[in-house]
Amino acid sequence: MFSEDDYRQKDFFVYKKTVMNRLVRLANFIPTGWMDRLLRLHASKPDSLWFTMSLTIATLFSTFLAEPVTYLRVIRLAHGKSLHTTLRVLPNYLSEGLYRFRNQFKLLQGRRGNR
Repeated sequence: MFSEDDYRQKDFFVYKKTVMNRLVRLANFIPTGWMDRLLRLHASKPDSLWFTMSLTIATLFSTFLAEPVTYLRVIRLAHGKSLHTTLRVLPNYLSEGLYRFRNQFKLLQGRRGNR
């Protein structure tokens, strides 16, 4: 009855790991100039080694530096910019984040088994 991309049936926590979805995710965390270069490179040579390496480097930068710093800033802002309160509640956020991260891979394995 519903198509695979129908919003009523779609699980938005698990998305297809396509190049375009990776670029959309990166747009939140990397500088505009870097993103513009990635998009131009993707438009001109999407299958090139240079684009693949650039996308991998941007993903690593985002995953290990930009995203954690951004999340820490948001948590601190949510707690009235109090460093003490932020450090006190940080273990709760870390355990929840690790739980969701781990379950993301379980969901992917379950979906592969159903096809």
